[in-house]
Amino acid sequence: RRYFNRNIEQCQSSAEGCTELLATATAGRNLVRNASVEEWTPPALPVEWTSTSPATTFVRVESPTQHGAAAAQVSLAAAGDVRLSQSVTITQRGSYTVSAAFRILGPAGSVTVTPSIEITSSAGTVACSASATSPPLDAWFQPSTTCAFEPGTYNVVVHISATGARAVFVDSVQVELGTSVTAFHEGYRTDAPRTYLRAAPSDLRCYDLNGDGTLNTANDPVDG
Repeated sequence: RRYFNRNIEQCQSSAEGCTELLATATAGRNLVRNASVEEWTPPALPVEWTSTSPATTFVRVESPTQHGAAAAQVSLAAAGDVRLSQSVTITQRGSYTVSAAFRILGPAGSVTVTPSIEITSSAGTVACSASATSPPLDAWFQPSTTCAFEPGTYNVVVHISATGARAVFVDSVQVELGTSVTAFHEGYRTDAPRTYLRAAPSDLRCYDLNGDGTLNTANDPVDG
């Protein structure tokens, strides 16, 4: 919460000294950092994300993408599981919606792929999970689910399981307060209501008040 006194006035967003403010309760903040995997750390991991899998498992690609200029291609050389994870902090008790975009590279075959997005406790227990049954090939799909959370530190986990060699693209990971998936965004929603405020000019906010709130004129300069 922020509290302001009478020295604050509304202003145009382009005005000098104007500050943009959002009502965080309705701004729909995505708690995931580098959620569209745009930034990468050599040799091959998205910034903010960690994995116990070999670095060669992950490749930054510019096509196909579901959002932005990059996606992560996750390649399984054989049957097994791959996980990308990052720590997030939930400060407000409530229901959070978890989602991610996946795209499985064809062709069709006998290999079964199960991509999912999970939230686990700090101890690794899965607290929330969403996956797609019979996911399509060569098309983006977005599993999502809503779960209730208490304040605390959790892990967001992109989990891909396959029965054989296969490549999967990952993009647009999102965890936000609320019970529905909104359009993907990094940080706060771009369509969230905004207010613009600044401190009023000093010549408009000089005052001398008595204890009862009335204007004190005893210290005013005397002409002549």
